[in-house]
Amino acid sequence: WWYGHNAVAFFLTTPFLGLMYYYLPKAAERPVFSYKLSIIHFWSLVFIYIWAGPH
Repeated sequence: WWYGHNAVAFFLTTPFLGLMYYYLPKAAERPVFSYKLSIIHFWSLVFIYIWAGPH
């Protein structure tokens, strides 16, 4: 089920988080807190979430 979990991460989790990074600040009418932090979060999600497959 390793590949199934990673497919869920790629097709559901990552786009949802990307949308939230865009829509939450827009809805709150506030600027993004930190673009650098969002880039770090994205890449850490990519490299850490792939290991969720074997749970």
